[in-house]
Amino acid sequence: MFERIFVPLDGSMLAEAALDLAIEIARSDGSEVACVHAIDSARAMAPAMTGAYPYDPTPLIDAMKADGEKILATAREKAASAGVRVETHLCFDNATAAITQAAHDEHPDLIVMGTHGKIGFERVMLGSTAEGVLRHSTTPVITVHAIPKQCEVAWPFKNALVALDDSEPADAAAALALEMARAHGTRLTFCTAVETADLFAKAAEYGYDPQPILDEMRAAAAALLERWVGVARERKLDAVPLVVEGEPVGEMLAAAGRTKADLIVIGSHGRRGLRRFFIGSVAEGVVRKSAQPVLVVRTPYRARSQHQAPPLENRSLNAATTG
Repeated sequence: MFERIFVPLDGSMLAEAALDLAIEIARSDGSEVACVHAIDSARAMAPAMTGAYPYDPTPLIDAMKADGEKILATAREKAASAGVRVETHLCFDNATAAITQAAHDEHPDLIVMGTHGKIGFERVMLGSTAEGVLRHSTTPVITVHAIPKQCEVAWPFKNALVALDDSEPADAAAALALEMARAHGTRLTFCTAVETADLFAKAAEYGYDPQPILDEMRAAAAALLERWVGVARERKLDAVPLVVEGEPVGEMLAAAGRTKADLIVIGSHGRRGLRRFFIGSVAEGVVRKSAQPVLVVRTPYRARSQHQAPPLENRSLNAATTG
């Protein structure tokens, strides 16, 4: 499925878990991996130039560079020992900007990244970096929140919970999940949430019967799931529907636990039709709190070969290719 996989590295355990998953995918699918480490030199230079005691930031930047090269060298060794083709790239830019720009230019099929982490200097991949990538990249992103000792991450995924609403990103997420099921036999649970808290609160405040609206929401949810389960069964894929009611993030995570999902697939944001929608905050909530990896999809998936992009090292990305 995925010919080229990007992995942002920051030296944290979560980034290492993301690299392990990317290597597993690459080893299974014959993919190549590109590891990217970003050095935000501007962050080091700003206090040196504007602080009360100006200083030469060169030693700090050199140390950050050496540390980054060490991280990438370790990644090359790990990939090579698994028989996986790998490139490593040291980028001098803000982490979010470096990742999204590389993804825009090079069209990887997948980005795999930890959701947060802080080690050593201020070369960090904070939660804000993952959120920035999720907001701006059109490439599917798998976020890894739990380190392997807490949650075993293995490819291919056996059971995926596909969180749906009536939006274009959710349509793209469902389509990619179907492709995963076709390629690897992943069992799919198509799930949508009927959010009842706001409905009941307004009904109590304004004194009306919420039942007709609730019935409408339930019918719309069932129709949405019937559509995608029908597509799956037409393709002879294993899929079941599941409607949950309540607060969407908590109910989706609970559903993932009940169905023994080892992956959650969700659209990045969207709003279309009635009240049954996931906004970006729901996807971000799932990413922040899920013990399972989360595959976030924003636009319809296109294989890298469809873009016919030149290799990464032939592009000018303000980056040093180290492997």
